[in-house]
Amino acid sequence: MKKLLIILILSVTAKTAFCQYGPVAYRSLEQTIGEKYIILSDMSQQQEDYDFISKASTPNNGLPYGEGHGKVFKLTSIDDKNGHFVDSAGVEYLVRLENRYQFYSIASFSDFNDAVKLFLGKNLWMNADKLYGGRTLIDEKKYGIKSDITGVRFAQVTVIDILPFGIDDLPLVFVLKTAKGEVGYTFVNVSGTNALRKNENLFENIFFAQNPKTLYHFTAAVWKMIETRDVKIGMPAQAVELVMGRPDARHNTKTATTFREQWVYGTTNPSYYYFENGKLTVIQN
Repeated sequence: MKKLLIILILSVTAKTAFCQYGPVAYRSLEQTIGEKYIILSDMSQQQEDYDFISKASTPNNGLPYGEGHGKVFKLTSIDDKNGHFVDSAGVEYLVRLENRYQFYSIASFSDFNDAVKLFLGKNLWMNADKLYGGRTLIDEKKYGIKSDITGVRFAQVTVIDILPFGIDDLPLVFVLKTAKGEVGYTFVNVSGTNALRKNENLFENIFFAQNPKTLYHFTAAVWKMIETRDVKIGMPAQAVELVMGRPDARHNTKTATTFREQWVYGTTNPSYYYFENGKLTVIQN
């Protein structure tokens, strides 16, 4: 009697995978109609206008930085070119829409609020290698920030402030203190909402919510490979993901005794990683 063969094929596109990442729920722009957004701040841009934001009454004029940064307004509708917003005083604004996925220079206000509620004053563990400093993008004097802090991957940090900052893919700054008392910051996207592409600043690419050394039970040799970002045949799939990040696509095949996966990284010149029952078997670049 032939064995029953069950084949399950699951393809996850880069955009779909991106939407699933983060501690705050992803929403499409259409799903945020009626929600509030905040205009992002950047100390290095204080003398410039917001090129993508204007008052509806003067659509060809960029909104001055001093008038815009930190402003909260509500998204009322979206057309093919712009998002339409209104502030608490009833003033209407236009924010240019890029590819129907993204507004520049603004961020979801609920993402910001949710991040503050979830993480301010809490401990996280770093998945990124570095904290930033010395860039004068935020008020670094206020926090005693001096320069970049390197070698922080897997270290515990405390979130001492969260700021709406910068541009579309980098909507929030987490200001962090290490166990040594050093302070730096990193850019975080907590939901994937209002972002065109998968990027390294997704929450899961920056942080672990708990100590990874207790979360993953790898051998000392595997941890060494993870720390040096080395990938070798026989490595557990979870360890490969800690080195490479989430793949852009996954294709899974399951039989009665075997679970095979193909992970795809990149789109122009993709690399392929093949797994059998949770172990890396082949790398094809």
